[in-house]
Amino acid sequence: MVPGSKLAKEMESSQGFIAKNLKSICETGKPAFSGRMVGLLGPVFTRFAKKSQAAENWPL
Repeated sequence: MVPGSKLAKEMESSQGFIAKNLKSICETGKPAFSGRMVGLLGPVFTRFAKKSQAAENWPL
């Protein structure tokens, strides 16, 4: 990751989303509303993603 790149900015902005949902899971046992919506709508939006963006193509 290149500092200051679009990817770096997106990763920084997603930290709040992740922290909010982890906190909600710890306190209530379920994710925040935003996390539940991502879980529900994720499969729908993956149909519109490019083939190169598929999880099996991630360099992990």
